[in-house]
Amino acid sequence: MSNLTKSTNQVLMDLINADNPGITLLTSEVTIGNPAIETGSRNSSIVITADGTGRFLAGSRTLYYDRLSLADRFAMGDAVFEKTTEMNSIADLLVQLNTRFALNLVAADFTITAWPTWQNQPEETHEITFTPNATHKLFNAPGTVSVKLFQVSLEQAIPNNTLNGLTYDPM
Repeated sequence: MSNLTKSTNQVLMDLINADNPGITLLTSEVTIGNPAIETGSRNSSIVITADGTGRFLAGSRTLYYDRLSLADRFAMGDAVFEKTTEMNSIADLLVQLNTRFALNLVAADFTITAWPTWQNQPEETHEITFTPNATHKLFNAPGTVSVKLFQVSLEQAIPNNTLNGLTYDPM
């Protein structure tokens, strides 16, 4: 399983190194191009080119791999996030999303549904869709999460209903 908390280039480099024992390429030794759609056994291809500063590397190589669907990743866990006073923007959601799903999503790599205007209604829910740009190297299909303003009953908010008596402060 890939460690998707790393940079996109490092994730690809890890795949290359895992499938090609005997060489440990560094991201600093190659340039990784933009992905292309494929119809063969893998859904994407990418060209890596030696940058000329590495050890003994020269030329280019086309690699074939499968980019992932964000919807599939979001289906692996709870894709409903609680709207709190600390969550007021897409940036705030991305922090929680990356933590919950072990990702490293960057807003610039996606077209994202605008942050909603909240009416502060109990159980109000809004869907936020993350659509990867065509040049995203790891994801090729969108995913949607929900942000929900949960209603909390007073019984849940105040579990102890037996209060200590009133007292005087010493004078």
